[in-house]
Amino acid sequence: MVLKINGIYGSLGYSPVLHYPQYLTEDEYFALLRAGDIGLITSVRDGMNTTSLEYVVCQKYSHGPLILSEFSGTAGSLTDAIHINPWDSTGVADQINNALIMDDTQRKTMQEALYRHVTTHDVRYWIDHLLNRLVEVLASRKTVVSTPLLDQALMLKNYKAAKKRLFMFDYDGTLTPIVQEPSAAVPSSHVIQVLTALASDHQNAVWIISGRDQAFLEQHLGHISELGFSAEHGSFMRHPGETEWTDLTKTLDMSWRAEVTKIFGRYTERVPGSRIELKNVAVTWHYRQADPELGPHMAKACQRELESTVAKSWDVEVMPGKANLEVRPSFISKGDIAKKLVSSYNTDISNICGGNTKKDMGGPKSCIEFILCTGADFTDEDMFRALNGVNSEDVNPDHIFSVTIGASSKVTLARWHLPEPEDLVSCIALLAGVGDAGDKD
Repeated sequence: MVLKINGIYGSLGYSPVLHYPQYLTEDEYFALLRAGDIGLITSVRDGMNTTSLEYVVCQKYSHGPLILSEFSGTAGSLTDAIHINPWDSTGVADQINNALIMDDTQRKTMQEALYRHVTTHDVRYWIDHLLNRLVEVLASRKTVVSTPLLDQALMLKNYKAAKKRLFMFDYDGTLTPIVQEPSAAVPSSHVIQVLTALASDHQNAVWIISGRDQAFLEQHLGHISELGFSAEHGSFMRHPGETEWTDLTKTLDMSWRAEVTKIFGRYTERVPGSRIELKNVAVTWHYRQADPELGPHMAKACQRELESTVAKSWDVEVMPGKANLEVRPSFISKGDIAKKLVSSYNTDISNICGGNTKKDMGGPKSCIEFILCTGADFTDEDMFRALNGVNSEDVNPDHIFSVTIGASSKVTLARWHLPEPEDLVSCIALLAGVGDAGDKD
């Protein structure tokens, strides 16, 4: 930069900028800090700015004002300093002028407050503070309820003893891992083999309950005719063995979509890498490819705006998901689908239970004797909530295995957890009798 300025404005006999790269000794450095009339820190990004702290100490008797960039690492703790936006040249100039003409009383008051903070918040203070905070956090974890790891032996025992079983699987983050590009989240050949084997057992009713649209589910899993599908968080259903979808929202007023799309459009302009997905019913804003800090920050702002505008005028729900924000009709949810499936599979004996009657099955009141429901994100909690509220006369609670994919410390209504999607696939393979290599056990 110096060479560029001198090249444009200088000549053979004149250099506008005199640049002397050199290293100062510690004594020279502190002497300059003490001799300065003003401390000016204009960094646009830094970590811990020790120069500002050292200037405060060196100015113990001189009382020189400190002008500190609001982007500096110490701006949050040195609240008594004069804060500036370094990009605002006029504002910086004004504060330099104010610091130069500041009266002695004000300078002394500012310096005493800064000096007291710097000298009391030393290394020992921060060590004590961090260690005490660590102890508090560790102590508080004693009261945190940890979701237990799925007991596969117990699940297998219940599975083998049951005559009729219901499976409900989320897709993203459950059967497949989360990937950067949503369209790339295709099921592996092993997942397809395991689902095919599980659904081919006529004692099993297997459903994929996903936020994905119909086209995606049909493209990647539609060839498994024994699978049932629920698309767009319960807005559309396709029963096993059928090819037509049932639209559960065809009587709804969908004019809210235009307003939601307009709001999402503004945030798409602000967040590079984000995009809008127009589903048949829902509208989703994806920010998985956006900046990892900017995306979630703007998503929260967008959620607040939607909840204060669209959600108050229409019967819709704003649902945060994995790197996305979705707006959909509020009366449709994965929980409603879960309740509908449990109810229908307990009622329609001729179609659901292979033509048997309850008397033929030994007289139990419930047709379903085993339920495995898995999910990974916030929308799947509706399914877990619905299953937790199932009447014990319909399904024995001990025969319901609700499983969330994630850490044991995850806040969830599920009764069990598995760390990763591949752990779930291994469990399904165990039930279906399919080995990890794709061979029958």
